[in-house]
Amino acid sequence: MRLHTMALRNLGRNRRRTLLASLSVAIAMLIVMFLDGFIGGFMGNIVSNYTKNDSGDLNVTTAAYRERQKFMPLSEYIRDSAGVAGAIRGLPELKGKVRTVAQRVRFGVILSSGANSKAALGIAGDPETERGLLMLDRSIQGGGRDLAAPGDAIIGVGIAKDLGLKVGERACALIKASHIILAIGA
Repeated sequence: MRLHTMALRNLGRNRRRTLLASLSVAIAMLIVMFLDGFIGGFMGNIVSNYTKNDSGDLNVTTAAYRERQKFMPLSEYIRDSAGVAGAIRGLPELKGKVRTVAQRVRFGVILSSGANSKAALGIAGDPETERGLLMLDRSIQGGGRDLAAPGDAIIGVGIAKDLGLKVGERACALIKASHIILAIGA
């Protein structure tokens, strides 16, 4: 009991030092809480975007494809991907838990325009499904348009600049493809 009274009395002896120490601790706590929330939100966003755009909550491929995934082998695609996607959609255990099932073709591509070439990763799938997953409605630059016809592609601003392309211009593409199915959880 006596220790508490001594501590309170010492706080009152030098009020300016007590105020500065309290203010310093409060500011440090606010900074820690802000950075924890900021970094937690940042990391959560990275995980969410990676899951949504690349791996999905459930990623269905062949075993041979999985072994050589970094090479995106064309020969190891799922033969009846529409049937597999339909089976995933139809599983009663997943009703209300799976928001989207997306069939995708991932491929390495070399884009070329004139004397300029650039290697990139391409993703192809159903435009309606991909519009929501890749947020195409918010990402298309002014003057650009959504995918309207077979053969249309949306490329990033940086690659377009490197290739010297403007909206609506054509580029040559050298492609090797592989097929995967993503299931995105709710």
